[in-house]
Amino acid sequence: MSILKISSLSAGIMMMLFLMSSCNSTRYLEKDQSLLKRTKIIFKNEKSVENKKSLEAELATFIDQKPNEKLLFFIPKEWLYLTNNQPDDNAWYKKGIKSLGDPPVIYSESASKKIAGNMENHLKFKKGFYKAKVDFIVEEKKSIQGWSDSHGSDVWESNISKVTYIVSLGDRFKVKNVRYESQDKKLLTFVESLQENAFVKRRLH
Repeated sequence: MSILKISSLSAGIMMMLFLMSSCNSTRYLEKDQSLLKRTKIIFKNEKSVENKKSLEAELATFIDQKPNEKLLFFIPKEWLYLTNNQPDDNAWYKKGIKSLGDPPVIYSESASKKIAGNMENHLKFKKGFYKAKVDFIVEEKKSIQGWSDSHGSDVWESNISKVTYIVSLGDRFKVKNVRYESQDKKLLTFVESLQENAFVKRRLH
């Protein structure tokens, strides 16, 4: 077989896997479940945000409800997991394929509320944006999916969710001055010598 034919065959297999995986992940979910497909952070008045990329990266660490990753850049890992997790099929090779995947990440409103709250607290109490507000919006997409072949057909409702966290910073407050008081002069001198490593510093926030 020529290299060209092998390449064409490989491309065909890859395309088939892509089409199958893009449609079928939601087939195995419950009707009230929605697959999380994307999370994003945006800033209100983003042009006025200093060090936007750095701050966005900090806030992103609080997003523990993230979409499933992809294998080979396009095969969703939840698809590999779900299609090889059927209780009536114990084929040995499917266990190996399943191990390459991950359980599906199901959208949770309570998780999004917790994430937004953690972001807001970080901005207020760690970054000095005491009027910060973090909200989120959810874009839900429902559609009817299906397939049919010589063995039969199947139809199901596909539910996916995309979450956007909206950050409003407000003014950033700075510490104008820090003063320590103590009747013990030696203790006071010792504490003042540690100001460089103190959590709260002059004009830190």
